[in-house]
Formats: sequence, C-alpha cells, structure tokens
Amino acid sequence: MKPVERVTALFRGEPYDRPPYGLACCTLGASLTSTPVGEYYGDPALYARGQGAVCDLLDPDIVFTPFVFAFEAAAFGAALAPQKDSVPNVRQPPFRTAEDALTGRDPKPGSDRYLDFLVDSSVACSKAFGTERIVAAPIVAPTDLPALLVGIEEWIETLLFRSDVAERLFSKALDHFRSLSEAYRNAGVSILVMPMMFANPRILDERNIRRSALPVLESALRDCPLPVVLHHGGTAFADRIGLYTGLPGLAGFAIGAQDSFSRARELAGPEAVLLGNILGPCFDAYSRDFLSGALRALVEAQRGDRRWIFANSGAELPAWTPPDRLTLVRDILQGRGS
Repeated sequence: MKPVERVTALFRGEPYDRPPYGLACCTLGASLTSTPVGEYYGDPALYARGQGAVCDLLDPDIVFTPFVFAFEAAAFGAALAPQKDSVPNVRQPPFRTAEDALTGRDPKPGSDRYLDFLVDSSVACSKAFGTERIVAAPIVAPTDLPALLVGIEEWIETLLFRSDVAERLFSKALDHFRSLSEAYRNAGVSILVMPMMFANPRILDERNIRRSALPVLESALRDCPLPVVLHHGGTAFADRIGLYTGLPGLAGFAIGAQDSFSRARELAGPEAVLLGNILGPCFDAYSRDFLSGALRALVEAQRGDRRWIFANSGAELPAWTPPDRLTLVRDILQGRGS
C-alpha cells in the first residue's frame, strides 16, 4: 500500500497492511540538507527539500509542515528569539494586555510573511509528497492563541477575572483559526494537529474548561474544513480524553509519553484514532537498545488496536538525532526485523 492509502484506510476503519507512522522532525530536514535554520524557516522550497531528505531517510506515512507556532504569534507582532538548531521561539508577546490585543492587527494568509511561509510550505509539501503521503499541519488552538498574544500570566488573569474581555479575545482567535485552517485546506493539507494547553485540566481547572474552552473548541472544529487531531500539549492527557470526545470534526488524539494507550482507548472509544507514544525531544539521547526495546514493546502492546499510529510524543525530534535511531523506527514499524 502507499502511505496515503494506509493512513486513509486506518481512518476509515478499513483493512491495511501495517501500522502507519510519522515523526515530527521538521528541523531535521535542515540538518540533513546542511541548510542554516534561519534560511530553512524562511524559504518554503528549502523546507520542502529538507522534508524530502526526511522522507528519503525515514519513509514515513505522514509528513509534517512547519511546527513553528511562534510564527503565528509573530504575525500579530511578537518578537522572535531565533534558535541555532531548532525552531524560533517567542521572545516577547505582541501585546501587553488583552485589551491591547483586541485592537491590534488581524493578520491573514496572503498578507503576512509569517503566515505565508507556513501556508506556502504546506503547498510545497503537498505538491512534493501529497500523492504518496499524508500531509499534516500543526496549528495553534484558538484556546491557546491568546496566551501567545499577551503572555500566560495576563491570559490566565483575563480568563479568571475579565470574562467579557476573554470572550472577545476568543472571538479574535477563532477568526484567525478559521482563516488559517481554510488556507491549509486550500494548500493541500490532509489533517490538522492541534496541541492545546489551555483546555487541559492540568493547566486550567475543569470548571473553566467546560465554561470557556470547550465551547471555543466546539465552534472551531464545527467550522473547520479539515479533520483535527487534538495533541496533548506536553502534559498527561489520557485520563481526561472523555472531556473532548463529543467535539465535532475530531479525528483523534495524540497522547503523551506518560499516558496509557489502554486508558486512552477506554475513554476515547473504539473509533477514535490514537497517536503516540515515545518522547520526541529525548530521541538523541536514547540508545539503540533502549529505543528498539521500547518500540517493539509498544508495537506488541498495540497489535490488537487497528486505530493506532506511531508518532513521537511531545515536541519535535532534535535536529542532531543520530540517523541510526531514525532508521530503527522505520525498520521496526515496517517489519524489516532490524
């Protein structure tokens, strides 16, 4: 089967030949093509070339477009902090207060260089790989964008004590999510991956999640032109998956490295797709023996689950991860016996 056929069959509940896999290793493409990171995250053609090198090495079923959430914040005016061997971070939010954010700019794809890079990289990846592989685009959740715009402390204070302002900022975030998700659909993306922190009970109490975050997520997903995978956002997630199972347009859940697949399956139900589950940022430190044992144990444990995709949990793999760790993933998932 082609990778795109394999993943499509899994999502439809149809037979397929082996478990699909994808690794979020966007910056690895810069390393494999000896491209400076600053240039790589400024030129869609260079990004697609880097992901081509990732495909040559890993032969994944899923290719990820740039996992650079700081660019969504930068579109609103955030100051960036470039990283030598990784994606840029937000150095300073674009607005001091939530009220300032309400009167600030409303960037749109086609008129902002940061959003255009994300969308044009998706176009380049879709043209290069879309007939063979699934192209997945990360996107900031509308529940989380306000924290990128004003900072975590200001956003929590707004949520707790200025609900009217929070509601208006949610509306701004929803407008952004809708325009960007539509642009991704037009770019040829197949699925969105949406990490969420401010709809997670380990960050925000469940009462506030039900009162504010869940209605925003429901509105976002109801209007979304693409299926969405909810990502754990770096925290334990499996025990609270039941909060989100009724959301419209939901394709599945990417769970954390500390989460239990069996518990996630129990709460998500038999039809939900589950992704995970070895921590990505530590891949460079894993020995081949450890990684081989962990992968084989995971594959064996999930053998009876036909709605499971292997993916690294957490943030992307370090760009300097030894290639033999990556080919180990490929060989074990493809049943090459390595």
